[in-house]
Amino acid sequence: METGAEDYLLKPFMRDELLLKVKNIIASRIKIREKLRLEILKAAPEIIAESADEKFLKKVKDTIHE
Repeated sequence: METGAEDYLLKPFMRDELLLKVKNIIASRIKIREKLRLEILKAAPEIIAESADEKFLKKVKDTIHE
């Protein structure tokens, strides 16, 4: 456990116990990954990309309004 193991099973171990432990570790990692992904998305600046057509139309509208 000191070397970074997630868990330890004594031999002989039950197959079902091993499968449940692996399933729980994978589910935990998926939850952590999703939580971090959401935090990164919240912290990322919102990028608004305008196409060349949108820029042109905006310039035309601004010129007309002036």
